[in-house]
Amino acid sequence: METELIALRARVAALERTMAAAAATVVVVVVAAPLVMRAAGPTKVTAPFTVVDEAGRALVEVQSTAGGGRLVVYNAAQDRVAEVQASADGAAGNVHVYLAGDTKAKVRLGVNVGDDTGGLELAGVEGGLAQMSGKGLVIANANRQPIVALRHTSDSGYLRLWTSTTPNTELWSSDQGGGVAVYGSNAAEAATIEGQMGDGKMTLRGISGVAATLESQTGAGRVTLRGNGEPRAIIGVSADDAGLMRMVSAKGTSLEVHAANGSFKALNHAGHEVIDLGIDDHGSGILDVRHSAGVGGARLDVSENGAGNLKIHTPPFEIKAQLGTKGEKGDVCVEGGKGLICLSGIAIKTLTPW
Repeated sequence: METELIALRARVAALERTMAAAAATVVVVVVAAPLVMRAAGPTKVTAPFTVVDEAGRALVEVQSTAGGGRLVVYNAAQDRVAEVQASADGAAGNVHVYLAGDTKAKVRLGVNVGDDTGGLELAGVEGGLAQMSGKGLVIANANRQPIVALRHTSDSGYLRLWTSTTPNTELWSSDQGGGVAVYGSNAAEAATIEGQMGDGKMTLRGISGVAATLESQTGAGRVTLRGNGEPRAIIGVSADDAGLMRMVSAKGTSLEVHAANGSFKALNHAGHEVIDLGIDDHGSGILDVRHSAGVGGARLDVSENGAGNLKIHTPPFEIKAQLGTKGEKGDVCVEGGKGLICLSGIAIKTLTPW
């Protein structure tokens, strides 16, 4: 019995030693483990403040401005490389990206409050820049003067090119068609090409205004050359589908060539035809020379048998003298006050009026 009691006491002592060792181990683990603590008090920080690395170098700086907040990011050399901030009026935000050591941003990203569009500005070569917004793209020189502009409106767009401050070329579109304009050194339009409703038109301009136009009208072509703003030469197609050319002088006289009947017409300053050279209904040549009023004069034509005729007539086209042929002989007839006198071959005939 005593032996069993001694053994029991030995086991209890061993158990107590084991429990003591386990307790010591727990205490060591608890003391050595990091403690997770919940911050107590406010979680807001008042600007301005700077976030630094272990060496004390600034990484991020937060500032307060009139429009809101400003966040500045630095590189390892303490150069500003980026900014995020509110606009001065607080209406929008913007982002600036810098090349280390520069004071002028290379990239700007923001909002155009005036037209409610986003905007991106990129620094270019030689101080130039490119701007992209919800309305289009603009490339400018160092003076911020546009050199290229690509824009759009609700239903159309245009491309414009400048040389320095002078417009150079434009390309545009509209609901009626499209066009191109080229400008001269005086910033005035020198040439335009436009298409509207299925027809095209090219216009060339000089110092005094429009100098020439090339256009189509319902499928027919037309060229107009101008002098002092007035048409001086026109080449086109007539309503009867034939070539037509008209030349006009500053005095008002003009010439017309019409391919429909092979005619050549000369008009005086009053617009009356005084010379008419062409083809008659039989396919033979015919020439009319008229008074300044466009009447009277002389006609040279060819009869159906191939004989030539010269007729001298009054304004109502009453023939008063005629030179032609009769058979194999020449014939001349002159109408006097009381009759007609004809010279045929070697005979002279007197006839009653006809």
